Amino acid sequence: MSLCVKLFDNSDDLYKSDYWGSNEQPTTVVCPSPAEADRTRLLLSENQQILNIDVVTISKYISTQFAILEEQPVVSRKADLLLKLSIFWKKIYPNYNYQRFIQAFTLLTELRGTSLELETMEEILEHYHPEVSNGVRMLWTSMSNLGLYDEHASYSLLAEAYRQTPSPFEFSLESRVIFHGFGHLSGVQIDLIKSIAIRQEVIIPYRASLYRNRYQTDWISWISTEEDDQVDNLVGEEGKGWNQAKY
Repeated sequence: MSLCVKLFDNSDDLYKSDYWGSNEQPTTVVCPSPAEADRTRLLLSENQQILNIDVVTISKYISTQFAILEEQPVVSRKADLLLKLSIFWKKIYPNYNYQRFIQAFTLLTELRGTSLELETMEEILEHYHPEVSNGVRMLWTSMSNLGLYDEHASYSLLAEAYRQTPSPFEFSLESRVIFHGFGHLSGVQIDLIKSIAIRQEVIIPYRASLYRNRYQTDWISWISTEEDDQVDNLVGEEGKGWNQAKY
C-alpha cells in the first residue's frame, strides 16, 4: 500500500481535509493519548462530510490488532513491569538503593524505544555509571528470560505480524490508518507504521512550518516515502532541504 506525510498549514484546514474518512474507505485515527483522542474526535465531529471513522488511542489500537492474532501476547503495563522488575533488582543487587533502580528502569524504557536488541545499546551504556549500565543489562535480560512484553515489544510483535506472508491482516487492505497528534514517534513505533503500510494506506498529518525546519535527526525525517519529492514541492523552494543537526 502506501505511507504518506500530509502537510497542513493550520488546524482549520487540517480537520476540513477529505482524507479523514468516507463511505468507501473506513478510517482509523490513532492518537497518542485519551486526551488527544477526545480532542480529535470532537474536532472531526464538526465536519459533517467525515464518515466511517474511528478515533482510538495507540494502546487501544494495539490491543484491537492483537485480538486478530491466533496467539495473543500479554503486554505488561509500565506499573506492573516496574513492580516485577523491582523484585529481581532486590535479589540481584540487595545493596543498591532504590534510586539506582529507578535510574536503570527509566534508561531501560528509553533505550527500548529505540531498539529491542541489547547489543545495539552497548555503546550508549558505556557512558553511564556501572551500577546503572549493569542494572539495565540485568533488567533487559530478565525481561527476555521471563517472556515479559512491554509497550515497545508490542509494537515489534505487531510489526512482525504485518510483515508475515500470508499475514493475518490481509483482510484490512481497503482500510486506512491515520497516526495523528504525536509530538514524537520512537524507532520501534516508526518500524510498526512502515509495516502497517505494507497492508494498508497510512497517513501522518504534519504541520508544514515544522516540516520546513526539520533536522535529519527528527523522527519525521526517518519516514521516507515515494511522496517525498511531492512533499518538498508543497513545502516550497524556501524550505527545501534539511537543517543541519547541531551537536
